[in-house]
Amino acid sequence: MALFLLIFGIALFSGCIEDDGAQTNGGLSDQKIVKLYAEALPSGVDEKYANAVREAASYWETRKDVTFKEVSSKTEADVVVFWIKEFGTQKLGHAMSERWVEIGLGDSGCMHKWQAFTYELVLSLAEHELGHALGLDDDYNNSEDIMYYKSNTRYETDVEETEVIADGWFMSYPVCTSESAATYDIEIQVESGGELNVKVVPTKEDYNLLINHKPFMTYTTCNEDKTKYYNKTCAVSSDARVVLENPRASGTGEATKFKITIKETTTQSQ
Repeated sequence: MALFLLIFGIALFSGCIEDDGAQTNGGLSDQKIVKLYAEALPSGVDEKYANAVREAASYWETRKDVTFKEVSSKTEADVVVFWIKEFGTQKLGHAMSERWVEIGLGDSGCMHKWQAFTYELVLSLAEHELGHALGLDDDYNNSEDIMYYKSNTRYETDVEETEVIADGWFMSYPVCTSESAATYDIEIQVESGGELNVKVVPTKEDYNLLINHKPFMTYTTCNEDKTKYYNKTCAVSSDARVVLENPRASGTGEATKFKITIKETTTQSQ
């Protein structure tokens, strides 16, 4: 996953959630009732994410002397939430003022294919942006504070593909963690054809050595040969790759169709 910025009044940059120092006037934080309106989710996004705004509102109601009230139109709202399927500029969220906030839902940072962020990440973005709407600035010191200026992205699923690998060929897939290391659940199921060899290597360079039949480094406990079903949990570096080989190389062997799913579960200490 990529590491992104969440900022108030400026684009976010890869690596953190940074604020440009813009100040809010604290007006909404003085209100007892804040009227809230959230736009409809973009096409193709799970409806579960709509509840993140409600949860974020409840988060602040327990910490501020404020009550959020959902309303049915933008014109009557004090705060309007816009869902952004993909910013395209490495943003995670954006507070344009106390009354207009944008919340990212995913990006194409992994294999150049759009993937949804986890619900937990979207919830934290909603909490952060509603905090700006209530007049709070970014926190640059306490990484445990919801207003902290940095955030790591995490996808619901990093890789989920169904593909065909030809006789005697290799295919590889990256992990997309924003940490230096993370733990991944990796599942591979052959849908038709023969068995596959699976290896997990720490770098792209090791992958190149492997396919050129030269010595390479590997996570030995994550390897499995001649399998039609692979399901392992592996702690790997951020540059790791999952490598599949269709080992039949006679030139007449059949191709193998498979489904691969790679999902980050936990980050490792750095």
